Amino acid sequence: MPEFRYSLVKFFPNVLRDEPVNVGIILHSATERYLGYRFDLRRAASKLTRADKDTFRHYTEQLDPIENQDVDWDTASFESFHVARPDFLSVVADTLGNKIRLESPRGLVAEDPDSKLEDLFGQFVSVGGQHVRRVTKNTIVRDVKVALNDRGLRDYVKSRPIVTGQHRNYTLPLGIRHSHRTLIDALKLGSGDDANYRTMAATAKLWQDARSLPANRSAELCVLLHYSSNRLLEGERLLSDDNVQILHRAPEVIGRVDFDRVRAWEG
Repeated sequence: MPEFRYSLVKFFPNVLRDEPVNVGIILHSATERYLGYRFDLRRAASKLTRADKDTFRHYTEQLDPIENQDVDWDTASFESFHVARPDFLSVVADTLGNKIRLESPRGLVAEDPDSKLEDLFGQFVSVGGQHVRRVTKNTIVRDVKVALNDRGLRDYVKSRPIVTGQHRNYTLPLGIRHSHRTLIDALKLGSGDDANYRTMAATAKLWQDARSLPANRSAELCVLLHYSSNRLLEGERLLSDDNVQILHRAPEVIGRVDFDRVRAWEG
């Protein structure tokens, strides 16, 4: 079973009294190329200064693209420390100081790290009450896997298939082979239209490059879009123009599969 490490994020309202409050958690695995995190600042809300809030916002801006795989894992970093290094959490815990600190990391094993992260968050950090469902690229892909598994396709789903493009190779979250190859990607889109459009344009360019090779012309790319705000129709048109199939709910993937011709992925 895959191994992970996690660290609690602690806030020290008064560094002299040494009375920390758990305000977050980071789960990491270099071998699984995984980083997930959650913050809940409510326990410390009355003691957070504007500078403290700005610091947490700065951390979120760094961690979000890594968690959602919007940046390359091998070059991604948090506070100048590369997340690809196995001792990432230990180094950050040794370096980050003053009012916001990481506890020394602890190890665990998990088949589903996103569910494990939620369990740990509820156990050590959350103050209870209603929480907005945490949505990341990983949880979107997990929902697709569940939909496929429910239809008996568990043994036919390829994780992290590599697609050869004219200029470079691409790794996508999922693939299924049936009458053709269906490749599946997911985009978690935020509230900024410009950033969302750039993300969609990058995906369209990826597929345009891949389809320039004859081997990929009978394949299809399905992209599941998750919006944090309003739909960006201009971006969706851009994807469609480059032959990307747009989906909005995980079960819609089922409609793309030819069940009579499904078979094991080769290569």
